[in-house]
Amino acid sequence: MLAGERAGHRSTGCGLVSAVAAFEVQRRAAAGSRWQLAASWPAVAGSAVLVLLACALLAPWPLLAGAPPVMWAGGAAAALTRRGERVAVRLACGFRRPRPDQAALLNGAARRVLAAAGLPAERVDVYVRPGAQVNGFAAGGHSVAISHRALEDCAARRHSQVVTEALLAHEVGHLVVPGARFALAVWWLATPWRITSRVVMTVCLLLSAGRRQPRRLLAAVAATAVALGVAQAIGRGEWPAAACLATAPILTVGCPLLGAAAGRATEYAADAFAATCGYGPALTWALTHHLGRPEPAAGWLGRMLADHPTDGQRLYALGEPSGGRL
Repeated sequence: MLAGERAGHRSTGCGLVSAVAAFEVQRRAAAGSRWQLAASWPAVAGSAVLVLLACALLAPWPLLAGAPPVMWAGGAAAALTRRGERVAVRLACGFRRPRPDQAALLNGAARRVLAAAGLPAERVDVYVRPGAQVNGFAAGGHSVAISHRALEDCAARRHSQVVTEALLAHEVGHLVVPGARFALAVWWLATPWRITSRVVMTVCLLLSAGRRQPRRLLAAVAATAVALGVAQAIGRGEWPAAACLATAPILTVGCPLLGAAAGRATEYAADAFAATCGYGPALTWALTHHLGRPEPAAGWLGRMLADHPTDGQRLYALGEPSGGRL
């Protein structure tokens, strides 16, 4: 174990996390989780419209017309079950069952983390996910994964097992918030709208690629068109149409910003949970040496759309402002 990882680390045998401290961490994370789910509901509503449209198009074939809503709602319901989540994280998130040597390392680390957190051993399913960075992942209400690179570095003693435990503790922090178990279901419900919007955006970008229109000019033209449409609808007394036209751009811009801000809040809360479990020094070491996520895109908009804080911001929140990364 490296000296920087060992310093200040509290072993799991030194006592469980107090109920008050754990509740405070969950309370801090719960708000971010709820806002993340709230930011997804416009996409869910758009998906519902697309599903109804698919039913209308398939109306001449009654046997097929019922398939879209059954698949849409049934997939979300299945993702809320433990068995359905195990299937979903493999298909949607790329999680894989660990090999025997990986399982020996991960299962022991998970037991120590869950004991430190005061959680039952069966609370979490542990997976491996391909990745060239030292990182961890969480999905649904029971699933966490560690990247192949993190396990390779641990096996090669480039970092100690305590760092692996710190990664797991951070990801378990994502699972303990009340809204976490609904995330996969909401993701599935929003999938039709997300795919359709990406296809439309891709087509629009391809059509305009050769003309090189300035993005700011395109945004100004779109805003002007929406404003004129709202004004005309109000002039004709068509208040529902005016409300829809006015709400659509607000949701289009506001929901991604809200979701990104909520994502940053949950990252801070997951760090706090890991620190509460005694892994603050190891997580600090990992952030300083390994977990360098790409910096947000330049400009204020790129920073606001980033769903993760920078490593420097996370270190500062953990009480480690040093490191020259702020």
